[in-house]
Amino acid sequence: NSQTIETGTKATKPANPTRTGYTFVSWQLNGSEYDFNQNVTKNITLVAKWKKNTYTVTFNSNGGSAVSSQTVEHGSKVTEPAAPTRTGYTFEGWTLNGSTYNFNSEVTSNITLTASWSDNNWEFDKASGAIIKYKGTATEVVIPEKINGVKVTTIKANAFANSNMTSLTFSSGITTVEKDAILKTNNSRLNTVYMNNNQYQSAGDWHKVFGMSGTCLDRADSGVFVRARLTKGGCATCG
Repeated sequence: NSQTIETGTKATKPANPTRTGYTFVSWQLNGSEYDFNQNVTKNITLVAKWKKNTYTVTFNSNGGSAVSSQTVEHGSKVTEPAAPTRTGYTFEGWTLNGSTYNFNSEVTSNITLTASWSDNNWEFDKASGAIIKYKGTATEVVIPEKINGVKVTTIKANAFANSNMTSLTFSSGITTVEKDAILKTNNSRLNTVYMNNNQYQSAGDWHKVFGMSGTCLDRADSGVFVRARLTKGGCATCG
């Protein structure tokens, strides 16, 4: 608001104004900072001087190669960097708070973008939490609790066909193992199964520890688990 004062007296400095995306610097008279200790002898107009805010955009490569941060002015866009790399993974894009980031968006605050990766060892359905195919070559396989940030709950039929594994560790969140999820192929010998921190080499004990009902298991003489159809808390049959 304007002020009315007597000639030869001083104007009262008002509270600093605010402006979205900017920082107030000072009041200016004819391009110079105004001194509120000087006497006013005529009508004057003071103009606010502003500095545009700048923000830091940080890139969390989430296990991948380092990506430098960027400084961006308020309302401007961050430049999409070259994709990072990570051994055994494919880069899927940058996310903000779990959602894919749109690089056409205006930056209005400090933000951290996080790299999203897909694990090359697994063909995985995010919608159902199901492992469709194990594509790795390890002999001792550990099923992770999560793949690409999603909890693993199901192992689909033929998921471990043509694998060379000798031991398999199940994650605690798995509730369904479909029939023929684990097949005897390539003369592989699956001798040991780990569930709930316990080791089992007998198919007959598998369902007891895993807490599953309606089990159907076939065990070849070689010690290879040929078939498994398990459904936690339910009933399943083998066809």
